[in-house]
Amino acid sequence: VTTDSVSGTQTWNLNLVVKNDSLAPRYTPNLPIKYTFYKPGSIPFNINYSELESGFNYATLHYEDTVNDTDKSSNQSTSSMTCLNNNCTTSINQAGGNTYLGYYFEVADKAGNKDLWNTATWYYIYLDGDAPLINPNTASGSYATSNNYSLNYNFSDNSFAIQGSFSPSATCQAYLVVSNVPQLIGSETLTNNVSNKNLNVNLSVALTDGSYQWYLNCTDNAGCVSTSTQRTLVIDRYGPLIKMTSPSNNSVINNNTNLYFYISDQASTVSSAWWIATPKNGILTTVTANQNYSLNSGSLNSDLNLLQIFANDTPGNRNNLNYTIYVDDKAPVITLNSPANATITTSKKINFTATDNYSPTFSCSVYLNS
Repeated sequence: VTTDSVSGTQTWNLNLVVKNDSLAPRYTPNLPIKYTFYKPGSIPFNINYSELESGFNYATLHYEDTVNDTDKSSNQSTSSMTCLNNNCTTSINQAGGNTYLGYYFEVADKAGNKDLWNTATWYYIYLDGDAPLINPNTASGSYATSNNYSLNYNFSDNSFAIQGSFSPSATCQAYLVVSNVPQLIGSETLTNNVSNKNLNVNLSVALTDGSYQWYLNCTDNAGCVSTSTQRTLVIDRYGPLIKMTSPSNNSVINNNTNLYFYISDQASTVSSAWWIATPKNGILTTVTANQNYSLNSGSLNSDLNLLQIFANDTPGNRNNLNYTIYVDDKAPVITLNSPANATITTSKKINFTATDNYSPTFSCSVYLNS
């Protein structure tokens, strides 16, 4: 309605929409995820918001150190959030560690609606400033005799002692250094402190037997990392190498011949070496420690010997090889054909036959007395 001194009073009808905005803006927190772990330092915060009534005004982060994951008070620090396209972000820098951090978001509209500290939804994370503690128990210089092996260790992390809705865990990984390159050989997830824990590993990355360095690397939920000291693991999956150096296989020898063997182990030492030629057996004679061994044929059977050579290394791996050896301990058989024994002859020829089980040719000599 308007009135002036000339035209008098005029009336117009206007259609107005009046919204009853009694609700604070709705929002969805993106970062941090509640009940997660962070290292002290810069911590990002991010939300998406929606305001369909009077319009969005501002967003502020409220946060404080708390004693647990339910504690809250009106004494908070604040950080203004930068908002664009229904998304708001900020970050804070928290020093120290080993404490809960409680926080909520104050998101206001132009009508003044917003959540207060005692009515807002609070969220909690845990600031973990300590790395896990790792203590390998497997002794340096231990032997692994197969690709499947277990490394023993102790592990503890302070996050496992916190209470409430948090679900702390840690991941421990074992590495074997092969040609100066760490190779992952095993991994497991822990949810509590452990003592004398076995971590199963696979050593197939080590293509050859020998001494290798290994270590553990453990990471907790906050990203704090601990690396153990390196220790030596002797991978010895195969028995000693056995080779007969003299004579050759399938040889015919007399009954006072030494047989020589080269026996060695790549990763450890030869602990024992012995032979079997049924029904006989015995210990090989050491010629040079951990390498050369001998066996005199006088200990073997007459004629055919199916000779088995055995050797063990220090961790107990066994190897054996089979050889065939003929021990010829009988002289050739000589038969005089002519002249007949104890006879008088005018012939200057002596005829005889010589036979042997193993020699097709002979060296023969004839001796006449006076």
